[in-house]
Amino acid sequence: MEHPIRFQPEGRYQCIACRAAWRTEAAARRSTFICPGVPLAHGPTREHRIFPKSGDRTCRSWGCEEPDPSHYHGPDPFCDDTACRICCHACDCQVCEGTLHAPQLTVVEDIPEYELNQIPRRRTARLVAALQAMADDYSAGDRITAVGYNIHGLEVTRTGYLLTDPRLVRVRRHGAQVRGLRLCIGERGTDPAKRRTWVTLLSEAASMEHTPEPDSGK
Repeated sequence: MEHPIRFQPEGRYQCIACRAAWRTEAAARRSTFICPGVPLAHGPTREHRIFPKSGDRTCRSWGCEEPDPSHYHGPDPFCDDTACRICCHACDCQVCEGTLHAPQLTVVEDIPEYELNQIPRRRTARLVAALQAMADDYSAGDRITAVGYNIHGLEVTRTGYLLTDPRLVRVRRHGAQVRGLRLCIGERGTDPAKRRTWVTLLSEAASMEHTPEPDSGK
């Protein structure tokens, strides 16, 4: 199938079927990649998101006893199938060759608009569930080592005693509000209201583990 080419407002010539793109119409006509007639994810790094258009993927509907609240059934939101015909293809367009910048062509979303609006909420729910599960294993008085962010947004590693139970908070990160796990770490008797004791665990740096008491002889 020959590529049905159309000039786009972004200033590129693009196939309206598979979404391959070139700088000029002549370059498009030189393509040897046969258009499959379906939208493809282009670019050196390709991915696509496939969500079901209907059906309940919760464990309850499947009779699954998995205790993890973030567990669900059905296709993963991000394709990891190395034989996927949408992600992996031999397109020779200039986006796939890396000479034309068009980041919006690297993702194909097969999902209705009303579900698309719910995706950020689903990701937030999974993140909150993961942070809460982490917090459930720790309580005030535990000696831990945690990797997170201080009040200035810098990554820090702190070892000490949990002055209060971990709690979920909203923090500002890169100009947006995100959910995090607030820890107050310090020596016993330190006021947890002192901001220098605060460490916030986020998704990109969320690590905490129990740490043994220091050797009294050292």
